[in-house]
Amino acid sequence: HVPSDDVAPTVSIALEGASQTCVSGSTRQLDARATDNVAVSSLTVRVDGSALSLAPITPGPVVSATTPVSVAAPLGHTLTFTATAGDDAGHVQTASATCLVVADAAPGVSLNVPAAGATITEERSEPVTASVTDDVSAVLK
Repeated sequence: HVPSDDVAPTVSIALEGASQTCVSGSTRQLDARATDNVAVSSLTVRVDGSALSLAPITPGPVVSATTPVSVAAPLGHTLTFTATAGDDAGHVQTASATCLVVADAAPGVSLNVPAAGATITEERSEPVTASVTDDVSAVLK
């Protein structure tokens, strides 16, 4: 007995983390998931209407895709991510998520050694350590 497919797939889409902002120039992980009472036969993901390239899906009751998304949009622009799932009966369902593109905050740098007010002797080697923090990533040079 083949189950009747009279129900559209359920679909969800989410960006990693809880933030509703995307830092310009960063990469965010995008997760799309669809379920159906019989089988999801297609899953497409779009950013502002442009399709993203996903690995081929294997049709089944549960289908998911995860892909990195580069944030390349003007500051203040709201990116719209959509996931559309379909089944062989022609039912289609879409879900969306958004994020506001914001500027990357400057990294923080602190000098740890020598301590403030320390005396440094000329022509003598002194250890120096520093810390760098950033909301996206930090590269020391």
